[in-house]
Amino acid sequence: MIGNRGYATYIRDWVRDEQKRTGGSYCCPREAPAGWKYIGQGCYRAAYLAPDGVIYKVQAHEQSYQSNLSEYKKYNLLRIQHRMPEGARFPLMCNFRIEGADTINAMDYVGPVLSQYEGPDRQKHVATLSTIAWRLNIGDMHQGNAAVDEKLGVIVPIDLGQ
Repeated sequence: MIGNRGYATYIRDWVRDEQKRTGGSYCCPREAPAGWKYIGQGCYRAAYLAPDGVIYKVQAHEQSYQSNLSEYKKYNLLRIQHRMPEGARFPLMCNFRIEGADTINAMDYVGPVLSQYEGPDRQKHVATLSTIAWRLNIGDMHQGNAAVDEKLGVIVPIDLGQ
């Protein structure tokens, strides 16, 4: 298991408090609490790097169209039904249900997203990403939704939401 319920609850509560404070209930803050780092966000969720080195994804709204729970279910289904191509691996992921429909996904921090990676294997990773998108049938698999695990020299899809 990756991540822990304490950090998942903390970041979810921090995001919800900031949303109430700023009136931005459909956006996640583009900053992070002390000791955390804001990583980025898509249309429905934001990612924060915790002090334990784990990424925690927070839904912009607990009833978001694209939920953490749906991503986690898809992740488990894909891991059972598909093998990753050579040069790729699945991320480590865990889902924490906080309250109601509000869940947090914890994911291993892999490294830079492919769109920002300038290493010597960039073209190989781009080709592998195309194979991942085709094999897993993920229409939103682009260079901003995959990261490079530089230790292992592989690419890792980091957004399995669609």
